[in-house]
Amino acid sequence: PCRYSYNGRGLVPAQVKGIFMRQTVFTGVLSLIMCAVLTVLGLFDFPYKEIVISVVGVALFAGASYLLKKLSPDSSYKKFFGMKMVRFRDVGAILGCLFVLAFGAFMLNSLADAFYGFVGINITKNTVALTNGNYAVLMITAVLLPAVYEELFFRGALQSFMTEKSEIFHVVWGAFLFTFMHGLDPYFLTTFFAGLVFGLVVKLTGSVYAAIALHFINNILSYALSYYSDILSEIELTGLMIYFAGLVFLIAVYFILSVTIRKSRKNLKRAGRKSVDGGSSWQETITETNGKEETPAAEKRKRARVK
Repeated sequence: PCRYSYNGRGLVPAQVKGIFMRQTVFTGVLSLIMCAVLTVLGLFDFPYKEIVISVVGVALFAGASYLLKKLSPDSSYKKFFGMKMVRFRDVGAILGCLFVLAFGAFMLNSLADAFYGFVGINITKNTVALTNGNYAVLMITAVLLPAVYEELFFRGALQSFMTEKSEIFHVVWGAFLFTFMHGLDPYFLTTFFAGLVFGLVVKLTGSVYAAIALHFINNILSYALSYYSDILSEIELTGLMIYFAGLVFLIAVYFILSVTIRKSRKNLKRAGRKSVDGGSSWQETITETNGKEETPAAEKRKRARVK
């Protein structure tokens, strides 16, 4: 017989938990392997190091994304990677996520600097090192390509591959692996926060292109701040600046929440119309085991027939 367990939303077949664990462990191990390869490459010095690491990174992420797609044969490539054109009505959500990302990252970095200063830890901020002074190479290898292949994997392939659990877990797990892939960074909370925002904008728009755009802008801002770090270090942050950043952040969060709630209501109405028209909810979906209906709804119908 098919056994059921409670997952917070209702009864689900026990084998679903096994699928969820396999998906979580598999994507974690896959990310660990890619991180290990890139870390080992970074330990050595060789000509055109940045370009070589970038090419290897593209190959690793492309191979991992292709592997996850082959394990999900029921979905088309376009749907699996979220390659849907951004609609004009989604521009507001994207801009809101951009403000949340920019001002949220600013506050997290400021809090991190204050904490490290309080405990007496000196953080050395890395400045941008141009590849032989070539801005074009820097823009391609360190700004554009990572935004494309990282988002296609973490927010495209990985979130589509994780079919079980809630969408919130998909976003959080993708952000965690995204942070893990960036190695030991004193500002890891900012990286994790950025991963959450990238995952959120994909859920709001249904398009991985929105996450790629945000990631690209974030990389540009990060490298610009790093390049001008000497000048910016002379600027003393005031309480007014922190309060202003917090105010803009809260306004942007309120806007994003309103968009999310509105979108959720539309999805619920659509699901309700489907149920009225003869569709079924996920709890009533029939799981076939040995050719028999094994859902709670099926068992209830059996008991009713016996009576």
